[in-house]
Amino acid sequence: MTTTFTKKLLLSFSLLSFLFMAGCKSKQAPLANTNKKEIRALIKIGQSGGITGAIEQYTVDRTGLVKQWNTPSETPKTIGMLSKEACNRIFEQAEKLEKLEAFTSKPGNMNYWFSYSSPNGNLEVKWSDNQTPSKEIVEFYRTTFKALKSAKPNK
Repeated sequence: MTTTFTKKLLLSFSLLSFLFMAGCKSKQAPLANTNKKEIRALIKIGQSGGITGAIEQYTVDRTGLVKQWNTPSETPKTIGMLSKEACNRIFEQAEKLEKLEAFTSKPGNMNYWFSYSSPNGNLEVKWSDNQTPSKEIVEFYRTTFKALKSAKPNK
């Protein structure tokens, strides 16, 4: 029963996330010296599960704007900005990972995911605590999740 609930929860969350992202349009002015194609790049990262089944998800765009939400139906809230250096580092790492193949494992107690989408291509990786992808992917996930979670609030 728990596995079915987790699958339904992840499916609902994925569908709502897709619908939300498909309907979003950014009204932010692009950064100087930033290619318009780069601005459309987006990283979405999150985790769910554990005793409470809580969901924690973040997105960051190429401008460094970080948003967070914890339920599939919640409207994402802007929580802060990454420095230009941190943002560049994260997107450069994501571009290197883009050449890897997508990875998906069966849901477990804790589930992790990230996706990188850009005009040049997409990568989606999902895994659980019972089966993990390559070291490069896990390290990217850990450092990126930590960076987005601690984004500096907008002033």
